[in-house]
Amino acid sequence: MPIQFLHDEPQVVPGLKCAAVEANIKKPGRLDLVLFDLGENATSSCVTTTNALAASPVLLTRKHQQEMTSRYWVINTGYANAAMGQAGDKAALDVVTALAKELDAPVESILPFSTGVIGEPLPVEKITAAIPALKAGLGEENWLSAVQGIVTTDTQYKLISKTFVWQEQAFIMQGIAKGAGMIKPNMATMLGFVATNLKIPQATLEPMLKTAVDQSFNAISVDGDTSTNDCVAFAATGHSELSVENDEAFKDFVQECLNKVCLELSLQIVKDGEGATKILEITCSGASSVEVAKAVAESIGHSPLVKTACFASDPNWGRILMAIGKAPNANVDANNLDVSLGGKLLFTQGGRIEGYVESEFAAIMEEQHIKIDVDLKQGDAAFTCWTNDLSYEYVKINADYRS
Repeated sequence: MPIQFLHDEPQVVPGLKCAAVEANIKKPGRLDLVLFDLGENATSSCVTTTNALAASPVLLTRKHQQEMTSRYWVINTGYANAAMGQAGDKAALDVVTALAKELDAPVESILPFSTGVIGEPLPVEKITAAIPALKAGLGEENWLSAVQGIVTTDTQYKLISKTFVWQEQAFIMQGIAKGAGMIKPNMATMLGFVATNLKIPQATLEPMLKTAVDQSFNAISVDGDTSTNDCVAFAATGHSELSVENDEAFKDFVQECLNKVCLELSLQIVKDGEGATKILEITCSGASSVEVAKAVAESIGHSPLVKTACFASDPNWGRILMAIGKAPNANVDANNLDVSLGGKLLFTQGGRIEGYVESEFAAIMEEQHIKIDVDLKQGDAAFTCWTNDLSYEYVKINADYRS
């Protein structure tokens, strides 16, 4: 099945160049190696997976981030270079060392990213052989090639491009992502790359990215599995006259813009979840803390029983209550709890509503975007997460993944 384009029209992000080539890493005839050159004056940061068995490229990315601000991002698909021990560490370092030599750049200025099959060796020779073509192909208008070069089981290319205006001055924020399975809060088999032409100091850019990721990529789930390779990177090329430095109002506006771009990209991942037919938007409000609200929302979103009921359009609200009740440290009181489906109150004061009509809620479950709202009536904190249903196709895709 050919991959569909589902994206905005890409723009040039002044100061940034990218390229994608066919290195024949796993399968011939497809783009599988990507390079971003962020520019000489760029600031950048990267948020990485929380999986304790982080892949070798993730470990090297963390190390390089501590040593200097990155200028280059290199991404390969096909093999994740995870669970390969010292051989994997050496492979990741060999790739960035060869690239650094070709670019005449410090090794530490390059962040490596890999996605694909875990536990298989990275074919370093194929990657290094393609590096000269990768460098030669760098250009400002290659975003579509870049997004094609980072996908694995995706069925849709994910690209968001926005022009925002502040006091009659425009700036660009653009991003690409990949991911369709092994998606769970704290990111997933998911990579995201976002860039803007603004001037953003390094000390400001890093917390801005974390804030945006916490509300987007870290608030989605497809199957409850957290990958070894997840990363989201953000860069500011500094080619705009606009700067967030010493302007709190503008910084807040840019934060809102980044939140929007990251959320739209992450929702494209949810929509493209392996075998997905519906999106679930789950909000827990009235919680004593954001942590409690998050625990309840994610407990519902991770439940295979809830997700399969949504796939079947079955208003089996008992499964939602089950998921609420097992959320850690929530201290839920069934007699002081409201649950709504599609904006319609379903459960209150310890039982289902009077006059409950099954067919009304079955109709809601038929919708492509299902909203589940929980009010704990304990406080003012809230959290929203997004996931999708669980279908037969998800099992088939993942059963066939290595074949």
